[in-house]
Amino acid sequence: MRTREMPGINTGSTADIAFLLLVFFLLVTTIDLDKGILRMMAPLDDTIRLTTISEKDALCIVINGLNEYEVEGEKVGKIELLRTVNQFYLNGGVFEDSEVLGFLPTRLPLSAERINKSLDRMNMEENGGLSRRTIEAQKITFELLGDVRILPSQAVIVVSVSDSSAYEAYVEVMDEVNVIVADFRRELCLQRFGRNYDELDEVDPEERRMLIASHTVFPTRWIDQ
Repeated sequence: MRTREMPGINTGSTADIAFLLLVFFLLVTTIDLDKGILRMMAPLDDTIRLTTISEKDALCIVINGLNEYEVEGEKVGKIELLRTVNQFYLNGGVFEDSEVLGFLPTRLPLSAERINKSLDRMNMEENGGLSRRTIEAQKITFELLGDVRILPSQAVIVVSVSDSSAYEAYVEVMDEVNVIVADFRRELCLQRFGRNYDELDEVDPEERRMLIASHTVFPTRWIDQ
């Protein structure tokens, strides 16, 4: 009696079907990504020391639950807020005397004597002294710019955000402050070095010194609460 062989299953198109399924899932699948602000944080010893910040050293900005801005306890519009941030970075003048607002920290002259005193305090390990990296940055700034005023070491913008504030409102303020600082740095490099700030290369030793000086004169000072 003859036995009949069962026909095999044709698997010739299996690879094609698997490929089509893979393409389908790649097209229709969504992957959740963490949202946030990409920001490189400075080393701890180069930032504001974790001590009590006095009112005279801080510009306090509040974003309330209605996404309104408050500066020093008074509600302000966006234009007035940015004008105040602008004044925070210029209060007392950078190279020449200018208007001084009493509620903002005033720039202090950078001199060889001041740098040497900072080195002495660091060597004696006094609390509140500047780090060697910060002092070296000030030394480079003085060598390149001479008589220039810099912000006090504790000067900072403090931003307080309500739990019900919109995330977009916070990001908008941070972006505007970064734009202001970047514009100041561009103007400084163009006027004092004759160079485009955005084209400076930190790999080049001399251009790196220019970057250090521009960051020392116009640092990013921001603390969230």
